[in-house]
Amino acid sequence: GEEPIMTYTDTAGTERNFMSINDGTIVFHNRGPNGDLEFRGNSATVGSSGETTIAKFEDTLINLYKDTIVGGRVGINETNPTTMLHVGGNIKMESSAPILYVGTTASNSSQAELKLHGARNADGNPFGQIVFSNNDDSGTNTGTYDAAKIFAFNDGGDKGGGLQFQ
Repeated sequence: GEEPIMTYTDTAGTERNFMSINDGTIVFHNRGPNGDLEFRGNSATVGSSGETTIAKFEDTLINLYKDTIVGGRVGINETNPTTMLHVGGNIKMESSAPILYVGTTASNSSQAELKLHGARNADGNPFGQIVFSNNDDSGTNTGTYDAAKIFAFNDGGDKGGGLQFQ
């Protein structure tokens, strides 16, 4: 059962649980409008002027406002991550000059690998591709277009393939 530890009075004057223990799990409650929970810390300034929000938990969103260190594996849309970061779905990265960096921390005798993993398609058809897309605001090619592509395809042999540049 649930055992109240701390309570508060909501805007309607009803006493509500703020913190409770439910079968060994500590539970934070906020039954007010929006139901947000904020965790706050203090900077080096003594008093309320140094207070800063560290994390805010909403009903559909968690905002972390400080650098976050995770000591294990992180799964996004994955319940059993198998690598340090395991994403089940698409990844979108945008900035004014985005960089995807894949590198080794070794000083020698090591290589970096970027792997695009597809599924076997009919011979001669692509199973993976890299698309170079461009935003253009001059001339007749205004808007976004695919400027070049590199396709990986099966060549019909056992575990054989090739690249096609377009």
